Amino acid sequence: MFLAGVILGPKEPPLTTLNHYLTPLVNEFIDFWNPGVWFSRTFNRPEGRLVLAALVLVVCYLLAARKAAGFASCKHEHFCSVCHCTRSQHGYNNTNYHAWKRRTNAEHREAAQKYHDAISDKEQSSQFERTGLRWSELLRLPYFDIARCVIVDSMHNLFLGLIKEHFTGILGIGLPAYHETAVITLVLGPLPSDLSQNDAKGVRKLKAWLEAPASITFSPIREKALKKLAGVNLNALRFVCEQVNCTLPVKSKYTKADYVQSLLDWVSIES
Repeated sequence: MFLAGVILGPKEPPLTTLNHYLTPLVNEFIDFWNPGVWFSRTFNRPEGRLVLAALVLVVCYLLAARKAAGFASCKHEHFCSVCHCTRSQHGYNNTNYHAWKRRTNAEHREAAQKYHDAISDKEQSSQFERTGLRWSELLRLPYFDIARCVIVDSMHNLFLGLIKEHFTGILGIGLPAYHETAVITLVLGPLPSDLSQNDAKGVRKLKAWLEAPASITFSPIREKALKKLAGVNLNALRFVCEQVNCTLPVKSKYTKADYVQSLLDWVSIES
């Protein structure tokens, strides 16, 4: 095992800019694949040795895997990196994997190449919306099957619980209903007409979180609870804070962090 490189912070590279970091690594793998790299002398082979190497798997947590391989995010219409399930026709709850039409390496490469060859940002965006695929430097490796060799990181997704967080906290699947046994009964007024569908979804998600026991929906570590609330869009946070009369700091303009802090303080008092 060796460290190939470290991407500087403080934030992760957005979208396809990750390719700039992958390029030198992919260049090395291309040399090691064909024709290979000749070492004039090694410990066990003093006469020298030809070394061949290949990238077998890409192991990342869910969001990093999407960027590295060029797949769309989990919220895109083409949300799945394994099959052709879509949000509008199949939804997130379609677990009948026998009926899934799997993605193939050939069609992925064709779609990604069209994205790569697009002559304008508009054409790239249009191609991406149709397929949910962007170009990735990994596609320069002729042997790499990108539809099968980008796998789930078991440490993050299983042992650290990110699968549960993505499905329940981010996607909102399977959130328990606490209408009768709710710790907090939250009564919200009608949604303003200027709120979007995404805003309304955020309001519903916040309502489900706030009505449930805090020990279930929010981490006992305050920083993690704040991060979870920060995943909801600003308009939804503002609306819920106004409805429950959160105590906000005295200032002329409020930020998302202000609403998140005040809402978590409200939960701590009410629960």
